[in-house]
Amino acid sequence: MALDALLDAFERLPAFNRVVNTLPAPGARLELGGLPGSADAALVAALSRRLPTRFFVVAADGVAEAERWLADLETLVSGAPLALYPPREGFGEAEPHMEIAGERIETLERLTRGELRILLTTARALLEKTRMPRARSSWSSRRRCRHRRGSCASAIPGTAGAALVSSAGRPP
Repeated sequence: MALDALLDAFERLPAFNRVVNTLPAPGARLELGGLPGSADAALVAALSRRLPTRFFVVAADGVAEAERWLADLETLVSGAPLALYPPREGFGEAEPHMEIAGERIETLERLTRGELRILLTTARALLEKTRMPRARSSWSSRRRCRHRRGSCASAIPGTAGAALVSSAGRPP
């Protein structure tokens, strides 16, 4: 459920129009601060609605804050695909839990296909190296899905109910 009336009111603010008029070119960044509560998420939601061809990245300080952004934006935005790219959780080079590894792979895959408008992540996740091509190819070759499409996650040990992994297990 998008809160269109709230976003309409936000877009009428003079400060919002100043932000829209001073947005940097794609690839550059703009840092804003001082917004209380979920006003930061309302700003990103209003910007994504006003600028439908732009891609937005929100780098939160930690996972809890990134999840708060996700919850807020899922409430505020309708039709703009968004995703959370989580960090590895301190496991170093080894992949974390299968659910997190699957979420990372799925998010990167959606990002490379151009399906996302808003990417939520943490500063730590942005700094981590990800071996996406090799990881995905070895994943696909080891985990052939012989189940109904969308149910592959339940066939992989340790991922019962983790639908986020299902697309990574589909054969090419």
